[in-house]
Amino acid sequence: MTWHPYGEMTPLLKAFRTGEGPGNLLALECFLLCADKPRTMAELEELTGCANGPVNKAVRTLTPWFDAKTGVVVRPRLHLIQRRRIICGRGHRMHVTAAGRKLLEG
Repeated sequence: MTWHPYGEMTPLLKAFRTGEGPGNLLALECFLLCADKPRTMAELEELTGCANGPVNKAVRTLTPWFDAKTGVVVRPRLHLIQRRRIICGRGHRMHVTAAGRKLLEG
């Protein structure tokens, strides 16, 4: 089997490539880190080396969130991460959805 660098992109990279501007590599990194194991926002900040703002914006592109200005739930094109409240603590833990697992499997 020969490798053709100009051939079809992997489904994972193709899913993160968008027509509305540059793709979000930080969102891809957060998704892959959450695929390894569920992560909190603090863990994602530490592992990516980014502040809370950019990490939160990246995660928002992959999970539904409530927009207080418009009063509606914004649903992303790719719903790959699910936020789950931490039972005995503060904040949320990010889990990969079934669609995310399916995308990872190819």
